[in-house]
Amino acid sequence: MTDYKRIKTFDEVTEREHGKIGIESRNKYEENAQLFIVSEMLEETQSSKEECCDELSMAEKEAIDKGLEDADKGNVTPHEEVRKRYSKWL
Repeated sequence: MTDYKRIKTFDEVTEREHGKIGIESRNKYEENAQLFIVSEMLEETQSSKEECCDELSMAEKEAIDKGLEDADKGNVTPHEEVRKRYSKWL
């Protein structure tokens, strides 16, 4: 059984459980920890995105879908052209 009485930091626990930085088991632990953090961030982003979409009206959702379809087909107007058209209001 591991003695944790003298351990004062999370880094010391990690080193005790997974070894020093640079050894294979520690590298694997660090890699898995980073993958977990990234997956949690992606899950939170997706959840926020879904919540945001829930607040949109049907007309707004249809307009977004139409815009995405146009972009996929290449039916877009370059930014520079839009700025020229609307420059007097900018």
